[in-house]
Amino acid sequence: MARKRFEVKEYRVFLGTKLGVGRCAQIDCIGSDETSELLYLMFWPKNIPVPQNRSIINQSRVVGHMNLPSKQYPWYVDLLRNEAPIWAMIDDTDPESNTISTTSEPVGEEE
Repeated sequence: MARKRFEVKEYRVFLGTKLGVGRCAQIDCIGSDETSELLYLMFWPKNIPVPQNRSIINQSRVVGHMNLPSKQYPWYVDLLRNEAPIWAMIDDTDPESNTISTTSEPVGEEE
């Protein structure tokens, strides 16, 4: 199927030592429908190898996983807190290309 993009409408943050097999933080990026548009940002501590990303795109769901080192957690939570709109791009043929991003903004725009 290739690539699908959706606007992130909400996000949830989870912090803890038992979030699954070794994760220390997780951010769920939710599109217009929590059951069909999701991007999971999963953060891994230094002592655990970061797994490869995964993606599923079919007629009813667009779900991506981005596995990231824990040191990058502040970048992502800052982006979600301070920018709008935010877009998720899910690629089921190349999950390492999954991203979240802003749209174009004028240079020097104040927050």
